[in-house]
Amino acid sequence: ALGAFMDDPFYSGFLKVDPSFLKINRVLLGYPVISMGPITHSLTQTNVTLGKPELIEKNYIEKQVTPKFPKCFIWATSNDNAVDSMNSLVMAEALKKNSVPFELHLYPDGPHGGSLGDSSCYGTMAEGYFERYGYLGDWVNQALRFIAKVM
Repeated sequence: ALGAFMDDPFYSGFLKVDPSFLKINRVLLGYPVISMGPITHSLTQTNVTLGKPELIEKNYIEKQVTPKFPKCFIWATSNDNAVDSMNSLVMAEALKKNSVPFELHLYPDGPHGGSLGDSSCYGTMAEGYFERYGYLGDWVNQALRFIAKVM
């Protein structure tokens, strides 16, 4: 949302910061909740919008993308058990329509919460979790490469 609203004076005022503090030029999105429609994560929608129709409409992030939107690196898993990976796809579509550079990685398998994909985040997970999903950590190196590439 910060990528969409970094120029909105409401947020800098709310946070009591100079608007230039909110300027960003790259966004890394991991299993993001982008849409407030049928593919949303209902708990996130409730927390972000408090169920207010005007806030629901404003927080369709894919509708807020303009050519000024920050460059994006997006990753998700196609079978995420919490956030529908279609959120990543609608974001990629919005970025493409607005000629915003982006990179999208949609991994074929993995639950929500893969984090850094290294053994540090799997300490409390079921045995065999890291062996099965450890490849998700590839997103970190891919994101670093993307950041360097789109300077």
